[in-house]
Amino acid sequence: MPTAFTARLSLRWCLLLIPLSVVLSVIATAVPNGALFAFLAAAGALMPLAELIGVCTEQIAVHAGPRTGGLLTATFSNVPELILAVFLLAGGQAVIVKASLTGSIVANILLVLGAAFLAGGRGQRVQRYSAAAAGVHATTLTLAVIGFLMPGVFVLTTGAHDAFQLEVVSTVVAVC
Repeated sequence: MPTAFTARLSLRWCLLLIPLSVVLSVIATAVPNGALFAFLAAAGALMPLAELIGVCTEQIAVHAGPRTGGLLTATFSNVPELILAVFLLAGGQAVIVKASLTGSIVANILLVLGAAFLAGGRGQRVQRYSAAAAGVHATTLTLAVIGFLMPGVFVLTTGAHDAFQLEVVSTVVAVC
């Protein structure tokens, strides 16, 4: 079974994809399917960087405690998505960012919940959980859904189709 050190070494070769993706993006117009290869190289270059962020977060969590470490892990595990979203928004690809974030939320919910059920139910007939923590998470999820729905409800109820008004409502909801 490979150790964490061996797994880290196996991803380090992907760091070579960073300069390769830059070179491919420069010559993308001259090479057939150059843009596709540049994208794939850049996507592959995110793997070791995401792994490095995970290792650093784990090291901080060892010293900060389990609660702070869990919060840091949950926060920094989304950094690659944030980087991708920033570049896509700069390129005017807001629809792709929305689809990516929606897919990420659904995948995290299904994957993490399924893995938790699988790991928790292994060798046990009954799983126990904290009712208070479940209530807090359910409330947070409800608030997130309300935040997603607010701009749509605003447009449906006011009939306003002004992009600026919709942007203001979206920004206020996001800040809240």
